[in-house]
Amino acid sequence: MHRIARHQPRQSIRHQSGIVALMAVLLLVTAVVFALTQTLGMSGAAGSDNLQQLNSTAAFFLAESGVEDAQAILRGAALTGTNTNSSCTGLASLPAVSLGSGNLQGTFRYSAAVSTPTVCGGVNPACTSCAVTVQGVVRSSSRSLIAQMSSNRADGVEGYGHQFTLNLETLVDNTFAFTHLAYNPQTNWGGDAVAGYCQNNGPGSLTSCTESWKLAGTYYNNTASQGVFAQAANAGMYTINEELRTFALPPVYTDRNYVQAGVTFRPAPGIATVSHVGSFAGSPNNICVASATPRTQPITYYVGEGTNTYCSRYAYQTAQLDASWTCNPNSGTTVDWTNAANADTLIAGFGGKPYYGGSGARNTNQLSGLSVNGQALYRQLTMSGTQGDTMYSQIWFAYNPGYYATTASATSMALAATFTATLGATITGHTTNGAGRFVLDSNLGADESLNVGDAIMNTGGTTNYGTLGTLRTGTAGQSGAVYNLSGGSTISVSGTALRSYSTVMHLSSAPSSGAMALGDTVTNTAASSYGVLGSRLSGTLNTAGSTYQLTGGAPQHVPASTNNMKSWRDSTTISLTGATTLPVMGSALGVVAGAGQFLPDSVTGSVSGTTLTITTATGSHLSVGDALFGAGLKANTHITQRLTGAGGTGTYGVTPSQTAVSGPIMARAAVLAVGSANSFTVSSLPSTRLTAARLCGGLCPFLLSDAVHTVGQVNLTNIHDYDDWSAGFACLRGVDASSIESLGTIMSKRSGWSEVIQ
Repeated sequence: MHRIARHQPRQSIRHQSGIVALMAVLLLVTAVVFALTQTLGMSGAAGSDNLQQLNSTAAFFLAESGVEDAQAILRGAALTGTNTNSSCTGLASLPAVSLGSGNLQGTFRYSAAVSTPTVCGGVNPACTSCAVTVQGVVRSSSRSLIAQMSSNRADGVEGYGHQFTLNLETLVDNTFAFTHLAYNPQTNWGGDAVAGYCQNNGPGSLTSCTESWKLAGTYYNNTASQGVFAQAANAGMYTINEELRTFALPPVYTDRNYVQAGVTFRPAPGIATVSHVGSFAGSPNNICVASATPRTQPITYYVGEGTNTYCSRYAYQTAQLDASWTCNPNSGTTVDWTNAANADTLIAGFGGKPYYGGSGARNTNQLSGLSVNGQALYRQLTMSGTQGDTMYSQIWFAYNPGYYATTASATSMALAATFTATLGATITGHTTNGAGRFVLDSNLGADESLNVGDAIMNTGGTTNYGTLGTLRTGTAGQSGAVYNLSGGSTISVSGTALRSYSTVMHLSSAPSSGAMALGDTVTNTAASSYGVLGSRLSGTLNTAGSTYQLTGGAPQHVPASTNNMKSWRDSTTISLTGATTLPVMGSALGVVAGAGQFLPDSVTGSVSGTTLTITTATGSHLSVGDALFGAGLKANTHITQRLTGAGGTGTYGVTPSQTAVSGPIMARAAVLAVGSANSFTVSSLPSTRLTAARLCGGLCPFLLSDAVHTVGQVNLTNIHDYDDWSAGFACLRGVDASSIESLGTIMSKRSGWSEVIQ
């Protein structure tokens, strides 16, 4: 049986379809929400990645900024001539630098810096490169770059030809420019270096360039040396031209290898201009003729001041500045120290080429030390040519303020004490010379004494009866005392008024001013010396009744009636009589006449920054204010304080600050302060007391002889047999030692970079 189904009501069907629609909507909303959630998450991740990328890029640019900053630092060091390995390695110790703004602000710092060579610049080989690692950091992002860079001076021009130009930029008025030219033939053997000539065609008021010396070497490679100077009245850019030609008319130009370098000197404050005082030149195994003489080979040409055409007889390692040199004190037949004292700066120009036998590798050694009488000059610059013959040109200098007391004489003794004392005794006695005895017939006075070694003489001091020995019998100093007597006259006297002459001083009263000290010189009121206070024999120092042994003087008789005395001691305050001028502070001093001397201390040590370290010393005399001279030391270097050193080995403070240099150093007494119109203070006691001594500064101490050197001896270091060289010297006056600069341009190189993988 079939049942028939009935339809549901329409209202129920509508209700079910509404629920289904609602469910669909909910599912759709859920899907949309899910999709939105996923999309927002992906967008946030992408945003974070973008921010990280921005930070990383900013860090990279910061690292590049650090590379540029390092290049600028090296260039600045090169501009001032102080580019050394420390200029590179010192980058790693610099603090981090902040750059940027807002969210991209960060820092860069140098994490490493390595110089090539490890020790370079200054007196060492030139720095060829600096490898620096720079890290840029922005928030959590960092990038590191490694860059190879260099900045070095080109201190002149070099090449092959017969005409060449050196540009000159002067920053102040009245600048003095000095250039040194080295040139020679390309062939190794034979050939004339020909003659050099200078001229200028620069703008402004540059005066004509002048040859200070002109020397064609005559040994093997014939390296020539020419010193040229010019003065620029106004600051600006100038050009000095030089050319090589023969004496033929019209002149024949001859090409040569050449290296030319230059230095500028500014006038010292208060000085109108730097003056050229004189010059000298020489070469090994030379023949000297006037510059205008027709040339035969080989021959040497010299041009100096006036008609002086003398050339020295140079040896390889040593040379001698001849008496005819304008700046040498032995000028002509008389000694005239005003020549040397008239200058404050000694310049040396040196052109050299190591010996080459024609096969094998060429030597590259260069002159590494130059001194006059053991006092080193400072090498301002050295420049090598690139022509393949290893020829080079150098300029050296030494600075010492000039001084010469034309009418003054000096003494280095200062008054120590004023007191009363007696020497010897006024006595009555008799002698029996044959028996070798002396008998005292009267008692001695209160301030008198008889001593072994006294001379027994008549009252006129003309007859010596003998030398007093030890007491034989009786009481010393009392009537009847018998003494041994030796030597002297064979005459016997009886009951005669006599005197004893003695070197034993009896202090009658304590000093009325000051105080005596052992080592003082004892004089009468007229400053006639009785000797040096050697040792105290009895009593208490500076107390009445005490006795002292005098040394270095003759026996004296000074009775109580004329016993006013003085003691003197060596002083750092030099007293002048008849002074018309006083030295400049910082002048190293020498004695040119009279008694006394300031001898230099020869030490070995090093200077780094403002610290001098002495490892070996010949004495213990180093003092504050001593002027220091040595290869690589800056001009006007002197001691400012004692640190661990007490005059010998140890450490000392120095000025000015300088890069590390080491080697032999010469210390000289220098003027510390100028006091009254006729006195000044020096850094060290004179090694021999000054008495009526004529003093000078300037170049004088460089030319004074000592136990090792004769006047004007020049020593060359690292020059070997058959090396070819020529050199010249010149003297200047009025130089500002703090502003001596090399000519030339700065060559900056950067060979790209690489990134450190992090």
